[in-house]
Amino acid sequence: MHVLTALILVHEGEGVLELADRKRLVRKGDFIVCPAGSTSLFYFHTPSNPSDASNSGLATMFHFDAYRWGENFQESPTVPDTACPWLPSSGKLASQLERIGVYCRSIFEHFYSGEDRSLWLARIEFEHMLHEISLYAETPCSNDRMGAVESTKAFIDQHYADELSLEKLAGLAELSPKYFAEQFKKYYAVSPMEYVAEVRLRKAKQLLASGSGPMKEIAHAVGYRDEFYFSRKFKKSFGVSPSAYLKTRHTKIAVFGTSAILGYLAALDAAPYAAPLHPKWSPYYYRTMGPDIPVHLNAYQHRQFQQENLEQIQAAQPELILCSSGVQDWELDVLRKCSRVYEIEGAHGEKAWREQLKDLGALLHREEEADAWLAGFDELLAEAKQSLSSIIGGARVLPIRLFNDNFYVSGDEGASETLFTQLGLVPSEMLNGLKPGDSRRSTLAEIRKSDADLLLLVVRQDSHTLEHWRSIQRHSDWSSLPQVKRGTVYVMSSYPWREYSPTAFVHMIQDLLRISGN
Repeated sequence: MHVLTALILVHEGEGVLELADRKRLVRKGDFIVCPAGSTSLFYFHTPSNPSDASNSGLATMFHFDAYRWGENFQESPTVPDTACPWLPSSGKLASQLERIGVYCRSIFEHFYSGEDRSLWLARIEFEHMLHEISLYAETPCSNDRMGAVESTKAFIDQHYADELSLEKLAGLAELSPKYFAEQFKKYYAVSPMEYVAEVRLRKAKQLLASGSGPMKEIAHAVGYRDEFYFSRKFKKSFGVSPSAYLKTRHTKIAVFGTSAILGYLAALDAAPYAAPLHPKWSPYYYRTMGPDIPVHLNAYQHRQFQQENLEQIQAAQPELILCSSGVQDWELDVLRKCSRVYEIEGAHGEKAWREQLKDLGALLHREEEADAWLAGFDELLAEAKQSLSSIIGGARVLPIRLFNDNFYVSGDEGASETLFTQLGLVPSEMLNGLKPGDSRRSTLAEIRKSDADLLLLVVRQDSHTLEHWRSIQRHSDWSSLPQVKRGTVYVMSSYPWREYSPTAFVHMIQDLLRISGN
């Protein structure tokens, strides 16, 4: 996630930028501005020719703050200008790319020189560079092959119900069918017609979940003229027929609040109609359940978007709303006016998570699924205990977290439940006195002196924390840690390690088995 506005400049190679649920293709000379608060993923394509591996890609990313002046330039510029209207959101720098590259190298050298005056020079050169970008940026050419492929994909997303063929799509891109198919698969890992089928069947799932009409109408709505052919395609893709899938969605469910509730529903093989999802903060659910969930609520900065989420739930008209027991009273009042509400307790509730899973299974008429899942979990847990006891043994484990510039000893409920309650591993003494769910600021000096044999580190995925993480790894204070020297520091992801849910427990156990070589 970009805490500040981000500017990405591509100097060599070509790749993909995922921003705001959209993939865009980029190559040499392109630049993209990612607004503050947005989440992006950028990666280069692997060269098809091995001899080009050393030149696979080169890009520069800058994070910066921008402020706007008050009226008539009388007020101090303290209002954040996150939109940056003076800077194009994207474009090409074909004629100025070499000059921009010189700016980038000079800014880097000044910024990391360690001299205060050089930091000033870095800022001046950065502002000059922004000015040149705003002056000389070109819009992407309409015949750009990557832009053509991307535009065709967007056309499929909007017109999936039309009669689509490879020849028609290639014609839209103004490319030969063979070349278009090759380029499409290169960028999206599936053929054009496979992608058409994916979009149609994903939309069909959503229509089935919303009870949008008879099977024949749904088949026609997603581009299939023959409902029996549609049924065969659906079963081949998802393993069940549309009618069988419909039976699993007999209750229209909405989830409000934390996406951890999806960890209970996933264990029951039940998908809601509306739920909070985010590609970065709930990546597993976004990837595996997202296509089946018609209404995606905002899972990032929930409090900021709570009113918008409540309005979306009201519009969805669910039969049942699941929420955590920590929601505010006024939110509960709104939800109860909309539908029946069922609260799921967190780690501090009176009921253990196993009992809560079985209760939810009974509520959704999925008792068999709950029992089967718990049996499978117990089998995994027994195998993991045996494997980890022979490898980790009595080693003392310390979960820590890096946020901004500080390390924290972490007492996250999900991690503590998995590590110490379920698996019976030995906690470090640094956890003594720490209440479940709390964290305590710590230093590398304290960690060095601790009894911890194994560190499980979660690094928050925001630009400031990641920059500090890159910096601290080059410092002797980090490299001299006994755990670093022994190779017993493991960087774990926020999901599952900061979540308390049945599905997260499984993934934490699998993570531990993976790092232990099992």
